Amino acid sequence: NDVYEGSWAARVPPVGRPSPEAQYWMMPAGEVDLRGAVNPQLVFWVKAWLPNYWGNFRVHISENGVNWTELGAANVNNDVDTGWVRKQVDLSAWAGKKVRIRFHVHSGYNCYADVKVDRIVIQDRPAGVSLLSPVPDLKTVALSWTVASNGPAFRRYELYRSSDATVDLNDTKVAEYTATNETAHVDTGLNIGVTYYYGIFVVDTNEMYSAVSTRAVTTVPKVLPMVDPMDDLSNWDKTGDWGRDELVLRNGQPTLG
Repeated sequence: NDVYEGSWAARVPPVGRPSPEAQYWMMPAGEVDLRGAVNPQLVFWVKAWLPNYWGNFRVHISENGVNWTELGAANVNNDVDTGWVRKQVDLSAWAGKKVRIRFHVHSGYNCYADVKVDRIVIQDRPAGVSLLSPVPDLKTVALSWTVASNGPAFRRYELYRSSDATVDLNDTKVAEYTATNETAHVDTGLNIGVTYYYGIFVVDTNEMYSAVSTRAVTTVPKVLPMVDPMDDLSNWDKTGDWGRDELVLRNGQPTLG
């Protein structure tokens, strides 16, 4: 049993190799009722071995069971052998409606496919928090945020840094905190006079992510007059092996070289 969680996962094909160009479908036995939802999301875990050129995994949604819309955020394309991957898909366009959802695997012409799906969750997106105004220094940024409001459903905060204004889960994860009252972090090792973009997510116990709250900040450049005894490199960006030299002295004090 190769599962993400629990004892079982849905697998296609259940045993052996699929037929060439086989199409496999899986959907809930009835409609999914989103009429009481505000910002519904679909979260699930998928593990896919799709080694040939035409195999793929897709998720579709329909209001009438006839016309289907592909949910591109769920796609797994051909020529992959993934571990367990979390997918989160925005269903807010269908809030207030009843829908059908289906999972689809296409085996491709080489008859190779092995796809597993586990832990499927459909619920409203958790509330996020607000990233407060960052406090920059020369090579650091102090960050803080408001407290999560989802109570026992809270699992962690995740803080990310990006070089552009679009902050998402593909950017550099700076920190994560698992206590709701941990609402501050100092990001270190930055460059002087550079603009950074930060974003924070709330993650709930179903591994569903909130919308991101973002802020931009520029590390503080040196201002005149600039005086540095050069006892260390705290005021400088460097490349190579610059460091404190205890052998070459000036006025009896170490130098940097």
